[in-house]
Amino acid sequence: MLNLKKFLFLMLCIILTLAIVACDNSEESSSSESDSESTLIESESQAQTESESQVESETKEECEHTLIALPAVDETCIKPGLTKGYKCSKCGEIITKQHEILPLGHDNVDHAGKSATCTEDGYKAYQTCTRCDYTSFEEIKALGHSEEILPEIKATCTKTGLTEGKKCSVCGEILIEQTQIPTNDNHTNIQDVKGYDATCTKTGLTDGKKCFACGEILVAQTEISAKGHTDEIMKSVEATCTETGLTEGKKCSACGEILVAQVEISVNGDNHANIQNLKGYEATCTETGLTEGKKCSACGEILVAQTEIPAKGHTEETLTRLEPTCTKTGLTDGKKCSACGEILVAQTEIPAKGHTEETLTRLEPTCIKTGLTEGKKCSACGEILVVQAEIKALGHLYENSYNCSRCDYILPTSEGLSYELSEDETSYIVTDINTCTDTEIVIPYTYNGLPVTSIDNYAFYNCTSITSVTIPNSVTLIGDGAFYGCTSLTSIEVDKNNEAYKLIDGNLYSKDGKTLIQYAIGKKNASFVIPNSITSIGSYAFSGCTSLTSITIPDSVTSIGNYAFSGCTSLKYNEYDNALYLGNDTNPYVALVKAKDTSITSCTINENTRFILASVFSNCTSLTSVTIGDSVTLIGDDAFSACTSLTSITIPDSVTTIGEEVFAYCTSLTSVTIGNGVKTIGNGAFDGCRSLASVTIPNSVTSIGSDAFYGCTKLTSIEVDEDNTAYKSIDG
Repeated sequence: MLNLKKFLFLMLCIILTLAIVACDNSEESSSSESDSESTLIESESQAQTESESQVESETKEECEHTLIALPAVDETCIKPGLTKGYKCSKCGEIITKQHEILPLGHDNVDHAGKSATCTEDGYKAYQTCTRCDYTSFEEIKALGHSEEILPEIKATCTKTGLTEGKKCSVCGEILIEQTQIPTNDNHTNIQDVKGYDATCTKTGLTDGKKCFACGEILVAQTEISAKGHTDEIMKSVEATCTETGLTEGKKCSACGEILVAQVEISVNGDNHANIQNLKGYEATCTETGLTEGKKCSACGEILVAQTEIPAKGHTEETLTRLEPTCTKTGLTDGKKCSACGEILVAQTEIPAKGHTEETLTRLEPTCIKTGLTEGKKCSACGEILVVQAEIKALGHLYENSYNCSRCDYILPTSEGLSYELSEDETSYIVTDINTCTDTEIVIPYTYNGLPVTSIDNYAFYNCTSITSVTIPNSVTLIGDGAFYGCTSLTSIEVDKNNEAYKLIDGNLYSKDGKTLIQYAIGKKNASFVIPNSITSIGSYAFSGCTSLTSITIPDSVTSIGNYAFSGCTSLKYNEYDNALYLGNDTNPYVALVKAKDTSITSCTINENTRFILASVFSNCTSLTSVTIGDSVTLIGDDAFSACTSLTSITIPDSVTTIGEEVFAYCTSLTSVTIGNGVKTIGNGAFDGCRSLASVTIPNSVTSIGSDAFYGCTKLTSIEVDEDNTAYKSIDG
């Protein structure tokens, strides 16, 4: 029986433990579950108590707690709360202590106040709690009206009046309304109000009218301005030596009032008090004089009389004769008065003699010394009548040799130049400066017994120290750019018997004077006007000239060589639509020299332009559109080379020459229209135009250079006009 009780007690403890664990894991359990649990615990506790009672006599073990829940208490705004706890229902021991939870405090919302008015209550600003019924609301009682008297307005003859009333001075509410008082019906006692005139110093008033019943002014009196005094001068009276005087005064002519009182002036005394000296003057040669005198300036009495002094008469002085010169007139003898300067006997003019001419002999110039022209001077006075002008030194005259035909001077030729024998082995060509260090280059007539006939292309390229070049008559051909980069070159001398070239102002021209071969680019001139006789400008003619800012191209020019103006860094151009030009006053756009910059995308060439020079648009990789005018006759070498965005071009009929490699490497070019005036298509003109599929050659073309269409990998058709006498097309 005892073992059974122990078993039952053990089972009860297990059940109780499981119940406590379940309770701890269910924080959200409902109150009904808590009640059930309490009931279960109480039942188990009672069972346990009964068991323990039964075994109390047999064993004395410690209290085995029976737990009951101590419920949680929620905190409020002003009261603290408690957490959930447990205690033993048998011994009362607290198993899980309840902890106090601090009050929440009010969650206040602010409310605006409302001012009290005369008739309505207001309230102060207050707060309310969102969790409880807390409020700080406090009412403000209505203020009540503040009375203000509205005064009575008396009725007049023409205007109604008002009785006394009252209103609130705060809110404006009418407390006692004013009632209207009727008029007295028209003015009953109208009387005239007399005016009065203005005087000199006082204002006046016009006539008026008023009602003596109500006092209303019916006709207002207006002020009349004071007239002001009318001044009348009271003349002064001069005091004399014996009588008093008066100062000037003023009075009013209207009212007689004294405005400025006259003051008495005392007498001058018994004697004359203001004696004045009367100046005399000397007698002259022809006029009488006067002695000095005295008078009283106060009364005018003459005290010492002036007497007349007789005239003196003239004192003669001889005027010396003045002899005439070559250019100036002379004078005869004369007479004047030495005292007064009057001419007594006038001098008469003697005519100038005129020059006596003497010839100054002409001095002939020599090769190195200047001469003088014939002149004239006056042998009498030495004056120069005809100035002798300086004649320039003749310079040495070299004819077929450098032995001067006028004197015994022999011009030394430059040594160290490079030469090349001509193909026919009959002459030599100057090819390079080689070891020559001369700054004044003299090209010999012969070399190794054969004549020197040519100067090769670029022979003196970038020889910056050369100042002059002398060319013999044997030289008949000078290559392109022979003096390119000779930036110190100021003079080019040419044998006068040279049949191909001549010298004009230190610059090199063709013998006929129609072609400008080379400008001496070392000159410091800022401007140069190409003569109107010029029809052609040679290649590199001005290239590298940094001093020129202005070059004038006349309308007579019909051709311009390649790179004629390259490297002219100081030139000022005429700009038109993304391009820079040179020309003249009537046509500033004769020659297109260069693009404004390589980033341009389009250009319309001026309609008056005749020449598109070499490399103008070279490497303008963004250029997509160009319009060439009908005046253009020449397109220079490389003009549009490497314009990789250019897709089409139309060459007008006016163009006669397309230079070398003009459109080379225009890789996007698909369409070309060649005008009917084109005669020459240069070497490599369309080299590398890999997008070009077809070309039509007009009948005017007589020359097509080598490799003109080299690298045109898509070119499938070349059509030649059937009337072309130089070329024909077979199967494209």
